[in-house]
Amino acid sequence: MLLQSVCSLYRPFRQARHRYRANVRLQWVVGATLSTGCAGLTAAYQSAFFRMTTAPEELYSLGNLDLLQLPKTAFFCSRNYPPTIRRGTYLWALEQRTRHRCIVSGFHSEVEQTVFRYLLRSSPQPVVYVVGRGIQPSLALEYEREIEAGRLVFVSPFAADVLSTTQETADIRNMLVVDLADQTFIPYMSAAGNLDRLLRTERSSTKPLVTLNVPENAALQHQRHQIYQPLSLLGGKRAAQG
Repeated sequence: MLLQSVCSLYRPFRQARHRYRANVRLQWVVGATLSTGCAGLTAAYQSAFFRMTTAPEELYSLGNLDLLQLPKTAFFCSRNYPPTIRRGTYLWALEQRTRHRCIVSGFHSEVEQTVFRYLLRSSPQPVVYVVGRGIQPSLALEYEREIEAGRLVFVSPFAADVLSTTQETADIRNMLVVDLADQTFIPYMSAAGNLDRLLRTERSSTKPLVTLNVPENAALQHQRHQIYQPLSLLGGKRAAQG
């Protein structure tokens, strides 16, 4: 009976024009576990009643899948951000590049794109790029050098015929980023936005969160977080507990 009610909830989404990759597991807090397609995930995502676990073989990919075995830091930043976060964010990116830490992100916002381009300048830097649509052939040409060097992999839960990023696919992409990562760095998060919603999910709450100590980050104060210390690059100190 419970399975039937859940399936009826997803029926309108299954009629959507996009086709999503199957085998994403949704585990409900009421104890029922089922397998379904990605269609309709937004409804469950907004209620935060599920946990998402995705195996590498369930993803479409382009590049070196061995990078998924590395310890990974998820990187997010809201699209509209205050200028005060730029210095701390770029120092963080410098430290990740210096230490060759693997970064996983959707690299969608302006700051995320800037950091992505910066990370690619370092030859050994490993990067996992999670796409909010199907992986298009043009990526193989645009990033041929990085892919052949084995330091970049594109992953997506969507087939190639999903040509555009929507709010639904962006939500799924962000959850996949969290799912793949061991910890999360968010230099800035706007209140009541997509990232705020993401951090309130059960899956996200299990991952350590690091942020910047700026007044505009009041929206992160309700989260269990650490404060990134840029001087740690020189002094070898760990991030201070927030």
